[in-house]
Amino acid sequence: MDFQTSCLSFLVALCAVIQLGQSELFTAMVDLERILHAEYDVAKHMRDYIASEEKRIAQLKKIADDYEEHSKSALEDVSLHLSNPVNAFLLVKRFTSDWAQVESMILENAGQTFLSNISDTLVNFPDNEDMAGAAIALLRLQDTYALPTEKLAKGKIKGVQYSPELTAEDCFQLGKVAYSQNDYYHTVLWMTEAKNLLELEADKTVDKALILDYLSFSLSMQGNAKAALNLTLELLDIDPTHKRAQGNKAYFEQVLADAAAEEAATGEKKDSGDEIVNVRQFDGYRDSEEFHIYEALCRGEDPMPYKYAHKLTCQYRHYHPYFILRPLKEEVAYLDPFIATYHDLLTDAEIAKVRELAGPRLSRSVVFDNVEKPAMTVEQYRTSKT
Repeated sequence: MDFQTSCLSFLVALCAVIQLGQSELFTAMVDLERILHAEYDVAKHMRDYIASEEKRIAQLKKIADDYEEHSKSALEDVSLHLSNPVNAFLLVKRFTSDWAQVESMILENAGQTFLSNISDTLVNFPDNEDMAGAAIALLRLQDTYALPTEKLAKGKIKGVQYSPELTAEDCFQLGKVAYSQNDYYHTVLWMTEAKNLLELEADKTVDKALILDYLSFSLSMQGNAKAALNLTLELLDIDPTHKRAQGNKAYFEQVLADAAAEEAATGEKKDSGDEIVNVRQFDGYRDSEEFHIYEALCRGEDPMPYKYAHKLTCQYRHYHPYFILRPLKEEVAYLDPFIATYHDLLTDAEIAKVRELAGPRLSRSVVFDNVEKPAMTVEQYRTSKT
């Protein structure tokens, strides 16, 4: 890795861990747009920092080349070289007054200046809560649109490349967020994908032992004790001193022994064996017919066919003299009650103005817990801003 790449990696990592307030940046596109502007601003300051560091490194490299060339020449005939009082003086000077300047140059670092220059920009940076929210939103979309994990990791949706491919570390972080929510279904999906991608990476982006640790436990929570034990044994091959893996090994072995004993007594199989079982977890609401219809509608399915669909039309409408020159583009969606969509109602300039005025006034959408005594609360399943 070259010097510039090292600086970029270090500074991006440094900025990424800065903790801010509960800003909920992930809940609105207008907030995410601010992050893009902040990223652009940071990039400009970072390039100034890199240029300064490269200049300093170039100077140090020149000094090192001079030292090497001088010593190589002098060592060819040490006596002759040091017998010259000028050479002796310059050698002593090189490692007294001159060396003080070299030390100062080595210790000099423009990092603090860089951080000071971007201090105002850091206000717009997301925090860990925002990353968790963005990850949960992605997992929710994965479920709603029934997107295969492998395809989503490759940035492809229905064969179209919509986003960059994820690394094993990216998938690991998604699985880690799911794990923190006790969502073992998604943890298994994304940790498995992280494991598969890691095997293909020349430059490993995450520690395999970490993936195996999370994946083995999550598989066990989904009722796959045998698969969990196999992964734990694989983890112990990598790190025989791993305390949690040692404890988990004993636990999984006991679970399998108990299951075998119960199976022998009842004839009912308790573990899936080699076949991985990973069932999506539903709470009361998400297991309701209403929720399944909502997800089907999002996927473009038609769970409630409309018998008069053949009568729905699209046409130009002139309800007002204003619409003679610019008729309304009306798409009828339902006849009784009458529901219609009007397309291209506002111009791009009008839309931009609405966004400009509304952006600063957006706040997180809330849920009313009680009709009689409304209590507004923020829920993870509602992440819009209004």
